[in-house]
Amino acid sequence: MQYCTFNCASGRRGIISAETAIVRIFDTAYGAGGGVGRLESGKTVFVPYTVTGDAVEIEIASEKKSFCFGRLLRVITPSPFRVEADCPYFTICGGCFYRHIDYVYQLEIKRNILKHFLKLKDIQTISGEADFSRLRCTMRAHEGRIGFYKLNSRELVPITSCKMLTPSLFNALIAFAAGDGFNRCSFCISALETPRGILAEVKGGSLPFPKSCAPFEGIKVHRQLKGNPSKFRGVALGKQALAYPLKYGDVSASFGSFFQANRSLLETFQEAASKSAYGNIVELYAGSGFFTSALQRLGKLTAVEADKTAAELGRQSGFPIETGDALSFLKKIRTHAADTIFLDPPRRGLEREVLTEIVRINPKHIIYVSCDPATLARDAAILLEKGWRISGASLIDLFPHTQHIESITFLDRD
Repeated sequence: MQYCTFNCASGRRGIISAETAIVRIFDTAYGAGGGVGRLESGKTVFVPYTVTGDAVEIEIASEKKSFCFGRLLRVITPSPFRVEADCPYFTICGGCFYRHIDYVYQLEIKRNILKHFLKLKDIQTISGEADFSRLRCTMRAHEGRIGFYKLNSRELVPITSCKMLTPSLFNALIAFAAGDGFNRCSFCISALETPRGILAEVKGGSLPFPKSCAPFEGIKVHRQLKGNPSKFRGVALGKQALAYPLKYGDVSASFGSFFQANRSLLETFQEAASKSAYGNIVELYAGSGFFTSALQRLGKLTAVEADKTAAELGRQSGFPIETGDALSFLKKIRTHAADTIFLDPPRRGLEREVLTEIVRINPKHIIYVSCDPATLARDAAILLEKGWRISGASLIDLFPHTQHIESITFLDRD
């Protein structure tokens, strides 16, 4: 199986060729490569927007020594897993990548990729609503139009509809981009929707400072300083944080703080990730308390978060979150003093020193939430070498119609 990790953009530095070929797609690569085929020469070719079972005509877009990238020209024989994409911007806008694939088979693709990386025979699959589920996003705007960058480019694709985002979030972003003052600017906007309103953060060059936060509950604008493009001046209006009510307690978010993106799976995610925690529980990368709220009911919990704003929001919600880095926090914990260690690191995974400390502490149970199966597999391999075993794993599909894979892995030792 061709579960390679790569960046399509890097392939563009290869040799551009007008060569065309007809290939049959037999697999799906991890990342933004799409379907996997093989040229007559035997060289592997990665073709975005294809799926296993397709027979396609492609143009060779770039070449490397042992593989190449193809550009889809036409589908000769469609795969049984191919469906008609239900978005006019698909393949133009970089927001979705799998919208041409039947959703049940999308889950199968992601499940097989995760099984391959973790060397497991089976994993659980957790999914929710496939459309209009995203409550958090980052978009770009230019002169009143808003959208996403084209795949692997800095070219803005303006859109007037989006099946990923909740309609209320998308409509608010459209209205803001077209509003007075900002409709003459270029900027990046990140927004999070809660049942209590939307928070938005805007960053760009010659931006006006808003007179109100409408249509949001709170807004923060970072304006680039003249003569010093690396520095910004920020102004905030309205509410600085909003609490998201969830089963195990309200979890607050502020400008720039992280929050899970799929509204239909928030409480399901909390429950699935935390349910096996017990005893003395240590949580790393706690954010403002999304998982902390569920973990604290299961044992004696201590948690840490490096971002000062997020940690303070968590403490204001009543969660035991310290401010600090994971490594320093772990160094204060005695060997065998933790029964469960709960991890939700950034995409780059765990630092080697953090893993060393986890091994020293020697917890009986580790729960690892990951958004990148490659770094997860790297870290899990070290823990397996040190005596832990994978007792289970779950794919949780937070990002339908995209190549992104979120997972929960459970490790135990006797």
